[in-house]
Amino acid sequence: MAILKSYEKVKLKNIASIRTGYPFRTKIERNPEGTVGVIQMKDIDDYNRLDLSDVYKVQLDDAEKHLLHQHDILFCSRGVSKTTALVTENIKPFVAALPLMVIRVESNKVDPAYLVCYLNQPYGQYQISRVSEGTSLSW
Repeated sequence: MAILKSYEKVKLKNIASIRTGYPFRTKIERNPEGTVGVIQMKDIDDYNRLDLSDVYKVQLDDAEKHLLHQHDILFCSRGVSKTTALVTENIKPFVAALPLMVIRVESNKVDPAYLVCYLNQPYGQYQISRVSEGTSLSW
């Protein structure tokens, strides 16, 4: 455990931006003419990978600021396990729906894939549970 003491500890908010998913006001309905894919919690499989085979398409006029980028991290803010998944490819145009949160690494101090691995490990889950307060997270 002594080796861990040599690493710099940083708060997530100091290396990444964290925002909520798109706040749909009503049930998400498929639109055959939709141009924006919506990633929901159901689209993250048991291995914390995105499964885009059954993604709903919708029409959103204000999607631009909510669009996902390659290397964004999707965080499940509800449920017992606060798992994360990495957007591994450029999947535009897609948005994440609440209750998913989007973590976008803005620092070269950490690789997004490493951060996903860390957050999905028992110690990462423990750290998340330590900062969770009801329905809000104080990163």
